[in-house]
Amino acid sequence: QAFWNCTVLQEVVLPESLKRIDNWAFRGCTSLQSVTLPESLVSLGSGVFWGSGLQSMIIPASVNFIDQGAFANCDDLHFLSVSPNNPVYHTDGGEYDFQNNIIETATNTLIAASADGPIPRSVTTIGKNVFQGQDELFEKEIPASVTTIQHWAFGECPKLTRLYVYGETAPVLEESFPFESCPNLTTVYVRPGTAGSYISGGWEKFTIEEMPEYYEVNGVWYRLNFDDQTAEVVNCQSGSYSGDINIWSSFNSTLVGSFKVTSIANNAFYGAELSSLIIQDGSIKTIGNHAFWGVTGVGEVVIPESVEHIGHGAFGRGGYESITIP
Repeated sequence: QAFWNCTVLQEVVLPESLKRIDNWAFRGCTSLQSVTLPESLVSLGSGVFWGSGLQSMIIPASVNFIDQGAFANCDDLHFLSVSPNNPVYHTDGGEYDFQNNIIETATNTLIAASADGPIPRSVTTIGKNVFQGQDELFEKEIPASVTTIQHWAFGECPKLTRLYVYGETAPVLEESFPFESCPNLTTVYVRPGTAGSYISGGWEKFTIEEMPEYYEVNGVWYRLNFDDQTAEVVNCQSGSYSGDINIWSSFNSTLVGSFKVTSIANNAFYGAELSSLIIQDGSIKTIGNHAFWGVTGVGEVVIPESVEHIGHGAFGRGGYESITIP
């Protein structure tokens, strides 16, 4: 508690001989934006930077112990990374290389994270107090890999209103309720057919809403894969496709959360009468067999750079004037 609530403290120079920063040392130092941790440091205590004004932090390779809530309630912390040589902890930036988390390597436990950015799909446990007190946390997606959520992981998040949980079985809620004092979180969205697992698994305080397997965005239907939050464009689930079609590379919805579009299914637009067709670049890798077979009304098609495979007869017998292939 050496500098507890020193609200005017802006800069700290730590000696190279320092080995430990104990519990609550810089708690409430709201003006403290950046601290460079020395390579000699071994341990960070509980709540050591709790509620501080930190904006960035790099954990050196020497650190082998970080206690619970070390970076809780740090609303301005957007860059949080671990030295690549650290044998105990690491940062998983995912496909977009987000540098905003600390993961205990041996257990795949999320130790600390900023409010923005996704929870990595390598995480199996969300640790104690990780998101506690984050006033700017509005919604969160919990990937299918997560099996356990620990003590007060999301406690005191007053603006948290939407939670998407993609696991096939409900994550275990350990110890004190992980969502304590989240007054605006009343509904949890879960994958199809799993509501019973959540209601019987300790989540009965919430209204459990099952997400649909098929979802429509701007007139295009997608089949959702909840294991990796990817989506596949499929045939129209309510009649036939027509008019202007814009296939997005990703989407975010209040009902299902965020998904990345990776493929267009076999026969998805077979024989459709369209006015235009846009396939956005970014994440679509596969266009299936006969996906656009016999499509009429479209003059030009541009295949995005991201596409790696075009199936048999994908654009066969269509009325296209030109097809541009990267």
